Amino acid sequence: MKYLAIMLLLLAFGCASDPDPADAALAESAQDELHIHFQTGFYQDTVILLHGNEIIYQNVLTTGEESGPTDKLSIPKTALTDALHFRVKKGGQTLEGALPANTDPYIGFYLSAGSVVNVYSSETPFVYERKAEQAL
Repeated sequence: MKYLAIMLLLLAFGCASDPDPADAALAESAQDELHIHFQTGFYQDTVILLHGNEIIYQNVLTTGEESGPTDKLSIPKTALTDALHFRVKKGGQTLEGALPANTDPYIGFYLSAGSVVNVYSSETPFVYERKAEQAL
């Protein structure tokens, strides 16, 4: 029983470590940028992101089978002096809207039901599940 108590104490206190300064610097720099992830639901859709009247992103997106975002970009928050707007050209229709102002540093952007744009924000980075390798 004595050995069990000692082992538990070692596990509780021995595994703790000081935070790595490099990790803290990386986390701080991540907070200084706006990270936009175009996630799922895209099929040959033209996505345009505007900062005021300037196009800062334009790409034709198709969600693949792999996990993770379809595409992503990061923008320094200091460069954001105007509102961010999006346009998604899907077939013959154009979906438009604005990204939330003063948001958390991570924005998820995805399509559902074919023509609904969903935008949400998070304080923490997005985590994507890894799909299991398929046997050949």
